[in-house]
Amino acid sequence: MEQKLDRNEAALKDLDTALRLNPNFADAYQNRGVVKNVLKLFPEALADFNQALKLNAGEKNGAIYVGRGISKFYLGDKTGACEDWRTASAGGANDAAALITEYCKG
Repeated sequence: MEQKLDRNEAALKDLDTALRLNPNFADAYQNRGVVKNVLKLFPEALADFNQALKLNAGEKNGAIYVGRGISKFYLGDKTGACEDWRTASAGGANDAAALITEYCKG
């Protein structure tokens, strides 16, 4: 576990550097959001996913919605999480369907 934590911290540093070099790099925001979700830094992850969506407007972004939904879920916004996962699923993100089935009943 400690080794994985070190890798995630290193990944964060690399993504921070990438974003300093190119602040319009949507994929870096998305990937940093994923790492921050793993590290349970949900408010920061949510901000990164929001920025990725802003920069990636009109593109395929189902994975961004999946990640943002996870952040919202752990921040207590189940309704927002389910909305994001439904958007992701409609956009073809296969992993969103399992989240909807498990967490968005009724």
